[in-house]
Amino acid sequence: MRVRKLARLPVLMSTPTRLALRLDALSRDELLELAAGALDELPKGHHLRNQADALVAKRKPLPAWCVDGVLLSPDLLPHLFESLSLRDCAAAAACSAWSGAWVALLRLRRYVHPVPRRIDLSKMAIEMRMQPRVVAAMPDGALCVAGTSRLRFLTAQGELIPGGGAWAALAQVEFDETFGVLRHEDSLLVVDHFGQHVRQLRLSDGIELARSPDLEACVYEAAIAGDRLFVPSEHTISVLDIATLELRYSFGEFETAVDCAIHNDEVYVADQHDGGELNVFTLAGKPLRTVRGTFGIPICISIKDDRIYMIEQTPDRSEDEFDERQERGEGRRLVVLELDGTIRQEIRVGRAGEPGGMRLQSLCFLGDELWIPDYDEIYRPSVAPKFAAMTVLRFV
Repeated sequence: MRVRKLARLPVLMSTPTRLALRLDALSRDELLELAAGALDELPKGHHLRNQADALVAKRKPLPAWCVDGVLLSPDLLPHLFESLSLRDCAAAAACSAWSGAWVALLRLRRYVHPVPRRIDLSKMAIEMRMQPRVVAAMPDGALCVAGTSRLRFLTAQGELIPGGGAWAALAQVEFDETFGVLRHEDSLLVVDHFGQHVRQLRLSDGIELARSPDLEACVYEAAIAGDRLFVPSEHTISVLDIATLELRYSFGEFETAVDCAIHNDEVYVADQHDGGELNVFTLAGKPLRTVRGTFGIPICISIKDDRIYMIEQTPDRSEDEFDERQERGEGRRLVVLELDGTIRQEIRVGRAGEPGGMRLQSLCFLGDELWIPDYDEIYRPSVAPKFAAMTVLRFV
């Protein structure tokens, strides 16, 4: 009788071991409880777990309706995959249907592919004495790059267009030191950092259409909301009329406001007073709330498809919290956040050991790509960096 009971059990060896013979004294329920408890103690990737799953599938395979109607159902698969995160990428290897569902999930969530394309701009930066800070798309697909005293223009492949090509007139305009650049209808809005003002230039011939009054401090980037231009100028956000660039009003009391983004008639402000915070205001400047998260000090933010895209400030060796920020992995990082501050993705920008590459100050959406300029940290205008590049990240 006992020999027949052993024969019914799935054993892993052809000859029963001494332990197997001893376990034969236990009932079936006791053996099942003991085996299940032992398997639960093993790591998920242990070979005995996989072997147990294979034996169960062989003895009791899933019915066809369960596989076709549930595990491969085009209606149920999206709901099943909604609960997955990036850590669950192994699900894509299950079968072709699950692989397709995984790709669809990544596209739905607008994940950024973590492997960048790098465009070396060092030669151009040295020859043109330029620090590439910001990039904007032109109507013909060319790229306008702002940095130091003049605008430069690149092809979509990142090659310099000699003389500016179709945008030669804009390339001849001189500035104290350009920083932000935005296209608006048939004009280009250029933030003159050291000049402490914004200029509006006509695309066709580079003629200046409007100039803002001098603002309170050095100005950085800008964001458009309807007929208003929001310009961070260190301690306040200056709000200009988009057509005349006249100052309408200002708001906020910041330590160093360096960037802002508009979403659903709300202004998200990046203030460098501390990490892990973004301040949110109405368009009129009324404080609404503070978005908090486990991100570092923001240097640049943009919002697209209900996601906040942030570049973190690189830690400075002279600051007191340098070691702590380094341990937390802050700096040289693109962080993708939910609107409530929850981190969706973290992507390291730049390669370890590259010369220079300390200055990341902006990002720009160009179609299905994110362009991030990168150059040596130099504070003097009209001084060419030894290293400059463009990091291009593509949405899945």
